[in-house]
Amino acid sequence: MRPAQAAEPVGSAPDDRAAAPESEKARPSGSRKPARRARSVATDVFPVSSVWKGTMRQSFADDMPVRTFDITVTVKERSKNSFKATVAVGEGLVYEVDGNIRQNRLEWNTTDATIRKGSAGRHQYWGEITDRNRLELRFSGTRPDFVGTSAVGSAVLQEP
Repeated sequence: MRPAQAAEPVGSAPDDRAAAPESEKARPSGSRKPARRARSVATDVFPVSSVWKGTMRQSFADDMPVRTFDITVTVKERSKNSFKATVAVGEGLVYEVDGNIRQNRLEWNTTDATIRKGSAGRHQYWGEITDRNRLELRFSGTRPDFVGTSAVGSAVLQEP
């Protein structure tokens, strides 16, 4: 013998979820939490073809005076957590890098860079994008003659 089923109240659907609006069907019956919405896709803060221009101030471990130089970073390729960019430093150095980005923080190094013009020491760069249009940069490492060096600066996203 089969057990008797409880009678349904008059006017209710056999499954409350079937009569619910589409947005509420995903939640189990009896749940009071609203249905979860899909995350919106965040706008990329470091998109392909973006150009960032600014200056950096570099100091050295020896008696060489502090120098200020222009820097331009042009994003060539992007995937989820990586990028390829061309970096122009002053008038004498141009190199291509493969870097990593996570949310608004990025990094690259010149050790693995492809030098297109000039010569570079061994530097590790770190950056953070603030206000969606400002790239705060710093690096540390050595010059080609292995003297320690570091720099800080910023670059601004250029309008297309």
